[in-house]
Amino acid sequence: MEARGDGTSGGAGGGGPVPAPSSSARAARALLDLAGAALLAAALFTLVRTALRWPLRGFDEGVLLTDAMLLLRGKALYRDFYSNYPPGIFWTIAGLWKLFGVDPVVLRCLGVAIHAGLSVVAGRIAGRAGGRRFSLLAAGLVLAWTGLLGGVPFGWLAALLAALVFVERLGAFLTDGRGRLAAAGLALGAVGGYRHDLLVYLGLALAALVVAWAVRNGTVRPPDDVLRAALPGVATAAAFLAVVFLPAFLRAGFARVAADLYFDQVRWVMPSRLLPLPDLLRAVPALGLRLPAFAARPFEGAVALSLAGPLLGAAALLVARRARRRIDPDLLLVLALAVAVLPQLLGRKDVYHALYTVAPALVLASVLAERAATAPLPSLGPVAACAAAAALALPVVASPGTLFRRLPAAAVPGPSARYGGLPETSAANAAARREVFAFLDARGRPGDPVFVGCADHRHPILSEMELYFLADRTGATRYMQFDPGIVGRRDVQEEMVRELEEVRPTAAVLSRTTLLAEPKRAGPPGATLLDDYLATRYRSVATAGPYLLLERR
Repeated sequence: MEARGDGTSGGAGGGGPVPAPSSSARAARALLDLAGAALLAAALFTLVRTALRWPLRGFDEGVLLTDAMLLLRGKALYRDFYSNYPPGIFWTIAGLWKLFGVDPVVLRCLGVAIHAGLSVVAGRIAGRAGGRRFSLLAAGLVLAWTGLLGGVPFGWLAALLAALVFVERLGAFLTDGRGRLAAAGLALGAVGGYRHDLLVYLGLALAALVVAWAVRNGTVRPPDDVLRAALPGVATAAAFLAVVFLPAFLRAGFARVAADLYFDQVRWVMPSRLLPLPDLLRAVPALGLRLPAFAARPFEGAVALSLAGPLLGAAALLVARRARRRIDPDLLLVLALAVAVLPQLLGRKDVYHALYTVAPALVLASVLAERAATAPLPSLGPVAACAAAAALALPVVASPGTLFRRLPAAAVPGPSARYGGLPETSAANAAARREVFAFLDARGRPGDPVFVGCADHRHPILSEMELYFLADRTGATRYMQFDPGIVGRRDVQEEMVRELEEVRPTAAVLSRTTLLAEPKRAGPPGATLLDDYLATRYRSVATAGPYLLLERR
């Protein structure tokens, strides 16, 4: 067994034992533990508090609520309703609803559990790579940063948790042979079940590592014992993916699933968005000073950390190599994950998607901080440890409304039982939706189809997906979730008009809150076919706040 940098035994490899950490190193690591524990406690308190009392998160949470509800009603994903997400997160929510009842609070509890899992696994990976059993600093940082997303169980976060479990299990196997690769394979399959794109990018990053290994060793064929050990993991991953995707392929057809998940995204959605990276160096006020934005704001800070992830990984590998005289498998795998998350950041540049991708960089930065704490110079360790912890935590504590954010003062009880215990954003919105629900109740029963759209369908970028769930209604068209570049197309609107004419829902609700502008590339003008159809087949009955209430002529 190899001696780790703090005097504890590590995995197999070269190098003899090293002295136990000095009193200065112990003090520095105690400071890191204290900082991590403080972040962990504050982030957990804020996350649980806001998860159980924060209003519904509109479109993103509405997609989760409505699509899981449709599955429980027997609808087929991709065949009966469009989605750009894999089935995993919807089936997870539907399964929990079967156990605990249909309630948005169940989603929030799942979200808290995912965040807690991210924190624990990150702490375990960073601890082992830093020569310890567990890194409180990594656990606290990951929860403090990703917890800003709130308690919504985004499919990306579930996939990220699965990816970190894969890294932890495979790293344990490669370090000292503990555990079986079937667990790592199951986690890898779960990555694809929750986010297929992350699985593709992670697979490419891992393939690059295999190629580098082959070049270094002068052979393209791994040893037979390695192949035999890897077989259970590969088989488990393939079996999990088959269980998740095969029913969708059988019910919707491979072409439809591939179009929703890949071809339409590449051809239409991605070109419809031009969201530039933020100015990381602009000076902003924070703590009575003017600091660079990346050091004081979560968005810019998450972008900077995510972009720096591969560099942090290379630095951590170099430090570990010098300390242990071998390549650390944990760090190598986290480096691959830090590269794999970059397309998500670069493809959708806003604060939420930046927070999705920051965890691998935080793990690597925590390892470097742990190593800095054991620097040879007696006085350098505590100073470096304090500076690293402060720099990594500053963007989530310096800005008002981040780690220590308050609940919205205007939140009021939800206007229907379908809100569970979650509030509405304002009294005006609650009153408007109460009128919408009364209008629909007078024109149908729970489960009846309805059309929820926008006041203008030429260039819609989102829809009020949560209204389907809150009104307990199914959709009248396959396209219920509006993504940029999709519903504005004439061929899609022709398909929606055909479905509306076949189903003939008695009511439609059009929202003006979805008329948002977003930077986009120049393209053909949006079609008006859907708006013309609604104008001729439906008449306006009333307005309720931002909503136009229509009934069929």
